[in-house]
Amino acid sequence: MKTSKAEIQKQIEYYLGDSNLAKDTFFREKITEHKDGYVKFEVFLNCNKIKKMGLDITKMKEACVGSTEVETSKDGVMVRRKDNKELPACTGSNKKRDVKAVSKQASKVEEKKVEDQVEEEVERDDQGRIIFKPVDFEDPKIIHFITQDRDAEKDENYKVNWKDLEVMVKEKFDKLKVVYSRADKYEGDLAISQSKLCKE
Repeated sequence: MKTSKAEIQKQIEYYLGDSNLAKDTFFREKITEHKDGYVKFEVFLNCNKIKKMGLDITKMKEACVGSTEVETSKDGVMVRRKDNKELPACTGSNKKRDVKAVSKQASKVEEKKVEDQVEEEVERDDQGRIIFKPVDFEDPKIIHFITQDRDAEKDENYKVNWKDLEVMVKEKFDKLKVVYSRADKYEGDLAISQSKLCKE
């Protein structure tokens, strides 16, 4: 079902309206980050209601034309309260969002603790090479590399030696378990064991 311009406009006006901004600390902060009170349209793309509407920046920008509550910047990438209207007094917070943010932060702290606890010395053979275990090959962390600078003519004989990159990583980060590397002409992957991964 297609979302009308009026519905989109109403949603943008809601986020930048007094009733929402009295409690929405996130949008209050975004507004105060810009000297003229503008908020980038891309910020709205993170809002669940905007996501459900399937909107993009162009649709939001078009919907704001003619609004009596909000106005877009000259370059069309930002929107603000009409005439940079003063923010309402803060009367509380959007508790659901705040609780979720605090919970997320606590989760990150807990993950860091777990990572610190599992850190251990890697086992090595008599030549100093890391000894791999079956668990190292289960669900490794994949790091993808890609060459952005491409030129078909100049790169006719070009090839990245990804094996050399793997060797360099092993030398620089001695405790990382690099399980394997794969590559073609322009991109490749390094797989690193997540099992009791030692960090330097």
